[in-house]
Amino acid sequence: MQPDLKILVFSATGKPSVIEALFEKQDIDGYVSKGRSDIEELKKAIEKITHNQRHFPVMLIRQAKQKNAYEFTETDIAIITQLTEGKRQQEISDYLGKNNIQPAGKSSIEKRLKLMKEAFDFSTNEQLIAHCIKMGII
Repeated sequence: MQPDLKILVFSATGKPSVIEALFEKQDIDGYVSKGRSDIEELKKAIEKITHNQRHFPVMLIRQAKQKNAYEFTETDIAIITQLTEGKRQQEISDYLGKNNIQPAGKSSIEKRLKLMKEAFDFSTNEQLIAHCIKMGII
């Protein structure tokens, strides 16, 4: 391997999870999505990389800002903590009610989970739990 060799990926794949994996696991120096403005983006990426900087796609930066913008409430943290313990939504509802954490209704729990997953572009509770553990939220 040549450690001084710079890696710029130019691809039509626009999935943030794939792009993040390339940066984290393959240690690429830049990524540019194919599209209407790809020539300008490619020029910017090459310029940054030649100055030993990494080039992240604009959409990935926006998504990261959105992810970091979500503020977990006391209720959110209680719900996620209960999920990590394997509790079902009815059990979580009972727990919240007993501990005077509002809202405690089952439909409110479903809405909070949906809101959190949408904020982070997750499709499962497991992804949400893993993110919260990784970020030290729970």
